[in-house]
Amino acid sequence: MMYRGFYYIVLMSAIGMFGFAFFFSACDLLDPSPKATITRPTELDCDNLTPLSGMEIYRCKCASCHGIDGEPATNQITNIRRFQSFSRFEASLNTGPKSMPEYPEIGVDERQRLFEYLRDTLGN
Repeated sequence: MMYRGFYYIVLMSAIGMFGFAFFFSACDLLDPSPKATITRPTELDCDNLTPLSGMEIYRCKCASCHGIDGEPATNQITNIRRFQSFSRFEASLNTGPKSMPEYPEIGVDERQRLFEYLRDTLGN
């Protein structure tokens, strides 16, 4: 007879714990607020985008050295936010000043879009 009371207490405790867990797990289902999701920014597929916008060209060709916001990480690299004229900007793409690579593959239209992006978005 003594064991019967013990089993009753264990059974009721188990039912209570499952009920408690079920009740509080159901509360999430009733919560109308959306859950925040963390997504990584998508990487640009620079080889398959045509035509590229000025921002896409910048991110594919320039941001690794000049910084995503146009501010280079070191003093060795030109601050591209200072370009005032398209001809000076284009000359830097043709000659690759200092250790910058040349970019002959960037066409005239893309160069113009890139310059406009730099001037309008990153410019002073």
